[in-house]
Amino acid sequence: MLSVRDIYKTYEGAPLLNGLSFDLAQGEIIALLGTSGSGKSTLLRIIAGLEEAESGAVYWDGVDLAQTPAHQRGFGLMFQDYALFPHRNVYENIVFGLRMQKRPEAEIEKIVGERLKSIRMESFAKRPVTELSGGEQQRVALARALAPDPRLLMLDEPLGALDRGLREELTKELRQTLRDSHKPVIYVTHDRQEAFGLADRLLILHDGVIVQDGSPQELFERPANAWVAEFLGLGNLISANDLTKNAIQEEKPKASDDDRWLLRPFDAQIGESQTDTSFQFEGEILDCVYMGERYQTGLRTAQGTVLSIETPHLCVMGEKIKVYWPAEKVQCLKS
Repeated sequence: MLSVRDIYKTYEGAPLLNGLSFDLAQGEIIALLGTSGSGKSTLLRIIAGLEEAESGAVYWDGVDLAQTPAHQRGFGLMFQDYALFPHRNVYENIVFGLRMQKRPEAEIEKIVGERLKSIRMESFAKRPVTELSGGEQQRVALARALAPDPRLLMLDEPLGALDRGLREELTKELRQTLRDSHKPVIYVTHDRQEAFGLADRLLILHDGVIVQDGSPQELFERPANAWVAEFLGLGNLISANDLTKNAIQEEKPKASDDDRWLLRPFDAQIGESQTDTSFQFEGEILDCVYMGERYQTGLRTAQGTVLSIETPHLCVMGEKIKVYWPAEKVQCLKS
């Protein structure tokens, strides 16, 4: 399958990709997740053969692809703007790659029919793509990418141009389509929720390196460092110094001054702690927003630090409360 080894790339004299390596297995979906400018799309283009790395190699089944041009790699690439041909209808867009491969017409008809059925758009074959909604265009672009039967499928922010509601609606549908294809998939995004909903594995890119590689559950439960926890929005990150200043009771930190303590909002307990092995705070309710089964609540301590907690009931703004985290629920992370 795909092996990426020691990829280096600079941008305006500064390292963009700094020795990236990873493997991708058959049928596996991985998400490249990172902030804008972290090199995700550049890495995708290097794998596709559309851009050259300054050093390193891309292998497929052990074969170095350095001398293989993009159109001969057998990789499918879907961009954020979908790059559909606006002057062609749905059928003509999907059929494009198959005609480039010079497939027999009968085979082409069969494949396009299957792809239209897979995206539930059989009746849209003759519809101009300019008359489609954003979600429909996304489906057509995916069908076009899959029609030539690529051995690897790469998607670059395919839901990025859609509004949040539609993105959430299409995430499950997209995951099922990718699962059904049985293709290895690289999915580029900066959206944590999207990545968690789609991928088997996540590669977190930061400062040109992969800072963590693991399943969504592994990243959620065991972030590699404070930056990953902050990027993923996992909760409150407090320095040992701020912890000492704000907590009215704390489990003595066994950490350096540079380390951060992760206090997850849903682990917060309201009231007085009955044990010495906890981190307890007292503060004033800033706001309380209903999020479905729970309330997302802001608590400001006397020292001015704002903590995010989740509560099962509505809290009154200005109300003074105590809240604590059991010591076993708190994680110490390197900066």
